[in-house]
This record gives sequence, C-alpha cells and structure tokens, in this order.
Amino acid sequence: MTLNDLPDFYFRPLYADYARYDAQSAFIVSRYRNEPAILAWDLRNEPDLDYGADGRPAVTSSEAVTKWLTHVAEIVRQNDQRHLVTIGWWGDATTALEIVDFLSFHHWTDATQLALRIKTLQTTSNKPIVLEEVGYAAWDQDSEAQQARSLQEALGAVENSDLAGWLIWTAFDFVSPSGQASSPEYFFGLWRTDLTAKPALSILPSPALP
Repeated sequence: MTLNDLPDFYFRPLYADYARYDAQSAFIVSRYRNEPAILAWDLRNEPDLDYGADGRPAVTSSEAVTKWLTHVAEIVRQNDQRHLVTIGWWGDATTALEIVDFLSFHHWTDATQLALRIKTLQTTSNKPIVLEEVGYAAWDQDSEAQQARSLQEALGAVENSDLAGWLIWTAFDFVSPSGQASSPEYFFGLWRTDLTAKPALSILPSPALP
C-alpha cells in the first residue's frame, strides 16, 4: 500500500506541512493495520524524483526527503506493528536503508541494466529486495510485440536473482482523461482498455496450482 502518492507540493507542501500528513498517514495506517491483504507500507512513491534524481526540476532537497521519510516511518510503526515498511525508489534503493524492512526499486530500462542493479543492491545490503515496478509501454501492434520481448528479458534477469518478489506495472491500460492528449504513460498494461490481452500477458509464468 503506497502512502503519499501524487502529493501536494505547493498549497500544503508534503515536506513542510508535517502536521497534515502525520494525521493523514496515522489515520490510514490505523484504519488498515489489521488488513491481511497488505504486505507492507510504501512510504512514498519514487521520492528521489522530488529532488531531481532523473534530471527533472527538484521540489526539495535530498536531506529534506530523507528527514521526512525517517519521520513518517516512525508514525507508521507507532500505529501499526503488524506490517513491514519500505520505500519505492526510482533510482538508488539503498537511500534511507536503515528505516526500511526491505528494499524496493523500480526499473524502466533494459534487462541488462536490471541485472546490474540487482547485483549492486545485493552486494550493498543483506535486506530482502523487491522489484516493485517493472514495465514497458505499448500502444500499437509493433510496440506491443516489443513490450512482450522487453518484459520477457526483464523477467529472465530476475528469474535466478534471488529477489524476494517482483510486480509488473501495470495490469490495464488507462483511458486518457477527457480533453487531454494520449500519452505512453497510459499504455503500460498487460490488457488493453477494452479488456483484450496484449502479447506480453502470454509470456508470464503460470501460477502454480495447489
């Protein structure tokens, strides 16, 4: 369960308005702390992007992000002793390593880089590692075929890597909001918006039956 995704940075800034977000986090975590379907609390989706890790304009400093994450981890643990705590990083998942129970990272490039990232993380920390998001956009026949190939290569990279788990982003394509132009961001799904399957679905391993 991801907390604080797509937050406000301007009217009630996430990294400054502690009281507001403390109350919000405490309320959500307390409400769902006995929910068995939740594996862990993800404190913030890709917080390193907030200080410009991918080259986009920063909204705050890395120090402010780390301070806030440390604080929110305390709030979560005060209100829930059942579930694990993690952070879904866009880049370096060893940032704020001491406050998480397992490492989570997201990967959007090729499988060669994925294998290297996994190896680097495994040599840096003994904590379990989850590939929390991996995926590729596909909006037409050619890109759908490439999506299947890229995803197959990525899953091949993790097959013998001893990761604690992996998750694909995302199950379904998104419908473009009314009045807005379409974007590759809406086409990461394994199913199209009409609920027909893309080729990438067929390369997923079949679940083991009891």
